[in-house]
Amino acid sequence: MSGAKALLDVARSGIGTGEPNKYQIWYEAKVGYNLGGNWPWCDAFVSYCAYHSDNEAYVCPKGPRAYTVYHAQDGRDVVGTWHAGTVENIKEYAKPGAIIFFDWSGSNNISAIDHVGIVEKNLGDGRVVAIEGNSNDVCARRVRGASVLAGFFMPKYPAAKPKPAPKPPAKSTLIVPDGSPQLHLGSTGRDVYNLQKCLNRVANSKLETDGIYGKLTARQVDLFKGKHGLTKDGRYGTQTAAKLKTAVKAS
Repeated sequence: MSGAKALLDVARSGIGTGEPNKYQIWYEAKVGYNLGGNWPWCDAFVSYCAYHSDNEAYVCPKGPRAYTVYHAQDGRDVVGTWHAGTVENIKEYAKPGAIIFFDWSGSNNISAIDHVGIVEKNLGDGRVVAIEGNSNDVCARRVRGASVLAGFFMPKYPAAKPKPAPKPPAKSTLIVPDGSPQLHLGSTGRDVYNLQKCLNRVANSKLETDGIYGKLTARQVDLFKGKHGLTKDGRYGTQTAAKLKTAVKAS
């Protein structure tokens, strides 16, 4: 599953990794050449996280990068969401999943970029929490601000798919008593129980389904009969059964 969360999940799994490491090995295998020795791997780490979270097309639009200047240029020229590393820009645009680039001398010049990381959290005061590879030779979580942030870009991650609406619970199957023999005050048994369940469904009668045809059940039967043009006599017979069957089918 792609998106900023997926990218950060992969990045977090690498915190504490030292060197040499799988990020260097993976990058050399991916691009097909040996960079020799224990080379700087901060951008290889970002490229690895992008690839393994299905985000390479958004984070590395021109393929995996080891050279941070080229990667920043991709963000500016291909992705098109580049922001200079000012306090104002950091506050407004540095969202989780943004790719941030550093110049330790404090400029905002892409050509001077030294390092790269992934925004995990915006602290709201011009600083971010970032996950970075090759930070003092390990993958680590760091707090960074505008004094060292040259700029950043926000990958155009795909929109999260909305969660499907929960399905309503399946309605239980109702059995409509056939009304022969008639049910009336004092009747008991399975037919009365089924009648009560049907009335609760179609008329919201809120009867206790106890299988006893008492005064409340007789009253709800008469209310149903009155709504369907039948004589209100407190009894449930074949005519009422026919009307109830139609109502249950439509419910």
